[in-house]
This record gives sequence, C-alpha cells and structure tokens, in this order.
Amino acid sequence: MQTDDIAQKLLEQFWQRHPKTYVEGKDLTAFSESKQINLFIIKHLYDVWQAESAQLQSPFFDYSAPEVKKALQNLLNLLSQHINIERTDFDRLVLQATSQTLSWLYAPEATLTQWLEKFKLQFIPISIFKEWSKYIVFHKVVYSTFFQKITERHISEIYYEDALQTWQETCQYMPYAFDKPEVVAPWLFSPSSTDATETTMENIEENAPKEDSPSPTLSPSETTPTYTATTEKEKEKEEEAPLTINDLHKHDQKPTLLDKLNSRKISQLRENININQRFLFTQQLFAGDNIALQATLTELDTTIHTWQQAEQYLSTLAKNYQWNWEEKNAQAFLEFVHKRFLD
Repeated sequence: MQTDDIAQKLLEQFWQRHPKTYVEGKDLTAFSESKQINLFIIKHLYDVWQAESAQLQSPFFDYSAPEVKKALQNLLNLLSQHINIERTDFDRLVLQATSQTLSWLYAPEATLTQWLEKFKLQFIPISIFKEWSKYIVFHKVVYSTFFQKITERHISEIYYEDALQTWQETCQYMPYAFDKPEVVAPWLFSPSSTDATETTMENIEENAPKEDSPSPTLSPSETTPTYTATTEKEKEKEEEAPLTINDLHKHDQKPTLLDKLNSRKISQLRENININQRFLFTQQLFAGDNIALQATLTELDTTIHTWQQAEQYLSTLAKNYQWNWEEKNAQAFLEFVHKRFLD
C-alpha cells in the first residue's frame, strides 16, 4: 500500500467518525491509531505557527519589547486553542504526515540525515533537536541517545557536519535499538485497519520500478541444461536446484532478466532507493530488518566495485536469507543493484 493509499484509508475512517467539513485542535491527537502521524500533523502546524509569528516585524514598532513579546505570546497561545482546518487542507496535512511517518519508520537514518540537510553549512541551535524530540515516537531510544550525545557537549548550537556525524555514529553503534515496524506500527499490518496483510505487498510490488516489457518467467527447465544421458534421479535434482544469479545469464535464445535491465546507471543505491522499494525489500528479503538492508546498500556502494564482486556478495546474502531468484521480489532487488554496476 502506497503512502497516499494509507493516508486515504486513515482519512476515510476519520471522516466517518467525524462528519464535519473542518477539523478542530481537539481532533488532532486522536486522528488515527498512529500517534506518530498525529504528532507530525501537530508539528507541521507548530512550524507554520512559528513561521507566521516570525514575520511580525516593522520599521515603526518594536516587537522585541518585553511587553509586546508577552502580549504576542498570549495571542499565539490563544490562537492555538482555536484551530480550525478545512477538510481539503487537512487532507494535505495528513498525506504529508503519513509520508514523513513511513520515511521515519523504515529509513530513520536517511530521514534524519535529510532533515539535517536543511541546515547544510550552518550552525544548528540545540533547541531544534530538543523540539524535534517532542514529536518522535518511533526509534525513540536511538534519537534520545543522539540528543544526549549532543547536549553532553554543553553547547547552544552545533555545526551541521558535526550533527550529521554524531547521528551516523549513533545509528552505527546501536542498530539493535531501532524499532521493528510490525511492533510499533501494527496498524500498518492489521487487516481491520489498512488491509495491509493482503494488499500492502501487492500494491508495492505493482508500483515498484518496472521495465518497458515484463521480465521473463524463469523456471528450472529454462535455466538448467538438459543432458540426454542423465538419470531420472539426476533430472529430479536438476529440477529442484534453486535458481542462481549465474543462471540468469544463461541461454541466448531467450532474453534473460539481466538483458532487460534498465540502462540508466545510478551512482549510489542508498540515495536512489524509493520508499516503495525500501518497504518491499525490507519486508520480503531482509526479514523486516531495515538496518540490514541499509548496511547491504552501504556495502554495495562503498566496498564493492564490480558486478562480479556484487554477484558473489549477493549469492552469500541469498544463502543467508534463503532468497529464491525465481521470485519477483528477489529479481526486483537484483535489477536495482545491477544499475549500480552498469558500464
């Protein structure tokens, strides 16, 4: 199920419970089963609130005067108690919050790195990280450790590169502390809430990158040479042998999977994987372990330089995770990785 499908499902459930054309502040904390989505909605409103208040400047009036600042703060607090969001605007907020939630859930390291990119080559106030901590539900232990490492320096601001390095080190040294999606977000996998058990994987697979023509269906008979002198037992063993990466190169009479790979080369796998692919590969190939997927992509991006080396590495992974190269999930991952090593 894609981001917009999940958001639409949550909105349908909400509007059925609240047959109104607008949303009030009291509705936000109970919008959905996902506290993380609810908090990201509230954070967006808070950001807008802060941005609008920051625009109150004038060459004729002193908005920095203590009495004025106090009065403005009272006004802003009063406004926060009178939230009124039209349905169309709220739908957009939910879509944005859902996208942020899924990104943070399945790729926390990359997501926070992207947030930090907004402050590239700048000093970041420590208060921003403290503010973010109020809205973090998933991976709370990892984020709290990161925040603690920063505050231990007893500084009021930190340079972008230092913050990024601290975050990456935190992720590297405590991969065990990341939350499992099926544990912290059961609503994603509950048939009663999002039908994810039956439809999530199918929809993601349908929206995964596809070639102009469908990949050929590979069967043992197509990928295993037939010898007339083989015994029945040998034939049975041949037919039962799992498909390997090398098998995908065999036979010139029919195009192989690798013959149909997209010709567009990508330089970094981690930077080019989309949320649908990340969700699919994590759940179907890496036993729900997003950290393992990210570590695999990093290895392929940094230490492996040829397709031959990649084949050996992927063969080891396939054995460890018991991948079947005949299945389209494994083939989709192979297609994605191969683009990194195109000539």
